[in-house]
Parts: sequence; structure tokens; C-alpha cells
Amino acid sequence: MPRRPPPPSLATQSVQRRARASPERIAGLALRRALSVRDRPALANVAFDGETVTVVRQLVLPTIAQFGVTLRPWQLADVPGLSEACGDEQIMRFTTVPRVFTRDAATDWIDRQGRRAESGTAIVLAIVDAGEPFPIGMVGLFGLDRAVDSARLGYWLVKDARGRGIAVIAARGLTDWAFERLGLKQVVIDREASNIASARVAQKLGAIETGAHIVEYRGAEVHFIRHVLERPRD
Repeated sequence: MPRRPPPPSLATQSVQRRARASPERIAGLALRRALSVRDRPALANVAFDGETVTVVRQLVLPTIAQFGVTLRPWQLADVPGLSEACGDEQIMRFTTVPRVFTRDAATDWIDRQGRRAESGTAIVLAIVDAGEPFPIGMVGLFGLDRAVDSARLGYWLVKDARGRGIAVIAARGLTDWAFERLGLKQVVIDREASNIASARVAQKLGAIETGAHIVEYRGAEVHFIRHVLERPRD
């Protein structure tokens, strides 16, 4: 049985052809290449500047529901719900959540999450618990434009939602979806060495600790422990 070709990049791709090829043919080849993976939830925009065709993959954000928790795209109606996250040091340490809540700052943050999908760089979803009027957290896959088959998992929960197993439910829901629909082979989880709660989440997901590394972040060195979650074998 012939081997299946590897899937194309999830983000911006440039396909160059010789000048003798027509713009229509070049654009068609690029578009087919970008969308050649069956069932991959993405759209594409094509631009041609005379020499280079640029295909920008727009990731389609899913809605995932399980065990009373729903993962869905952020909405402008969620703006008031961000007030509980703003100012929380555990959330702001490695996120762009505003330090001080204002409607404008919260609206801008929500808009940015949608633009991540439009540019093909990340999938960022709200975590909604049954019976709650607003999201209680975020879960996302980042770096989708940097590798074909890998992404980095990130998440946060407001204080009252922690310690209830919701992080595991949300992370498992999104990673299972990504393995099946995006064709990812692995998901990386980076946590601070002192973050025992995230270590437990990684363990419950079945991620394997692979080592430590140091990252320069906001002018300081941060020591991270890396866990890798592999795609389940068929």
C-alpha cells in the first residue's frame, strides 16, 4: 500500500511557479495543496502578486460538548465574563488577558482570539460550564502555523472553577478533536516546574514528561517542564 503524503502546513503557505504558468493555474494548485487533507476544518484565501501565490488557511472553530462542559468560540456577549479573569495573577502570568478589566480591553481580547483562527495560527475556545452564564476559562492550541503535525496546549480557569477536573475535560476534548480533525501527531504541554496542578492535568491526559528547558519570557528566564501527548494509535 503506498504511503500517504504528509499533510500540508496549517498556516500561510507560499507556492512559487515559473512565470510561464498562468496566474489561474498557480492559484488553483496552491489552493488544492492547502485544502488537500480530507475533512480538515479550514477555509482558505488566495492572493497572487505576479510571482508568489500565498494561501492563508483560516481554521474553522469547533463547538465540543462533553461531561457538562462546552468548548465554543468566544463571543462578544462573553465580555462581562472576562472581569473575573482580569487581574488574576495565575492567569495573566503567561497570557494576554487584560490586567484591568474594561469593556474595550475585553472586547479587543475576544476579537484577537477570532483573528488567530483567521490567520491559521491558533484555535482558542471558551470553556462554558453547564448552568454558568459566562465562560469560566479558555483552552487553546497554539503554534499551528509553525508545524504540520504538532501544537502547544494552553488553558486557564477562573479561581472558582479550579480543582474540579474541568481543565482535564476541556484539554481532552480539544486534543481528541485536533488529533482526529487536524491530523496532529502530538500536543506539547509546557508548565512551570512549580505548577503541580498542571503536572496533574498532563498526567491525567496521558502526556509523557520529556525534560526541562529555559525560556526567555518578558525579560526573565522561566524554567519549564515539557510533557508530550501523542496521538492515540488506531
